[in-house]
Amino acid sequence: PEMETLVYEISGPGGERLPYSPLYVADTDKSITLNRNESAHGAARIFYGGNGYAFPEAGAYKVTVRYKAERSAPLSLNIIAPRNAAEEKQARLILENNEVGLFLMLEGGDELAKAQEVTDTMLRDYPGSLLSAYLRYARGKNYSVPARNFVSQKPREADLPRAVELLTPLQDSGIQMFYRLKGATTLSRCLQQSGRSPEAVKVLEDLQGRLRGQPRLQPYFAPEVSAQMQKLK
Repeated sequence: PEMETLVYEISGPGGERLPYSPLYVADTDKSITLNRNESAHGAARIFYGGNGYAFPEAGAYKVTVRYKAERSAPLSLNIIAPRNAAEEKQARLILENNEVGLFLMLEGGDELAKAQEVTDTMLRDYPGSLLSAYLRYARGKNYSVPARNFVSQKPREADLPRAVELLTPLQDSGIQMFYRLKGATTLSRCLQQSGRSPEAVKVLEDLQGRLRGQPRLQPYFAPEVSAQMQKLK
């Protein structure tokens, strides 16, 4: 058997090469053959990895992806510094706790006590902030499915009402479309499982409407929304 993986290379604000290793590798037997000038797309969450946070300070970063002998053009990212004391405190709460990064990557973790504590603080003290929205999604996704606390070894059932409560505000937040889609599809599933199918459909219809106003993003995300709509029928 053979295995080839994408390699992500990140350079920091000073041009220095930063260590990055993924937390896990997505395994698939599916292969794609591309003809000349064809492309394939996908999403990769690289904000946190085996070395901790990938972008730990404000500044300009470059991300390059390598596969065998092929190398992508660099993608430039600008990490904006906190604009005030409140944003500074929020950033510290997250960046000074690697467990929060793990919680965001895993989209849950009942046993991650420090991450749960930080999430409680963020949702209580900064309920409308953008950073809180991402934590809200992770906690909502966590409650949307059964889970086991790997420290106490205690299982729990999915808490659909709590998941719906957490995920509903995300539809009007400023989170990236990738997470808006994940939040909407999770919320829709929870509503359907709660016997609220008309509301589940409306969540996806609203997202379809938002995508129609964003022609650059629509080709990437609209098929997933349509697929989720079919599951509700």
